[in-house]
Amino acid sequence: MKDTVWYQIFPDRFANGDASIDPEGTLPWNSAEPSQTNFFGGDFQGVIDHIDYLDGNRHG
Repeated sequence: MKDTVWYQIFPDRFANGDASIDPEGTLPWNSAEPSQTNFFGGDFQGVIDHIDYLDGNRHG
């Protein structure tokens, strides 16, 4: 466990994989600071699309 990397992923703040399911009022990425009331459209598809980023064996 000492060498384990743990991630807590907030899909809405991570990556938007399917813009067709974005809720009304979704903001473009990097257009505002995240708050409790705004959305950026991130979803599980975005996490899946960027799984290589989360794979600790692939980046250094």
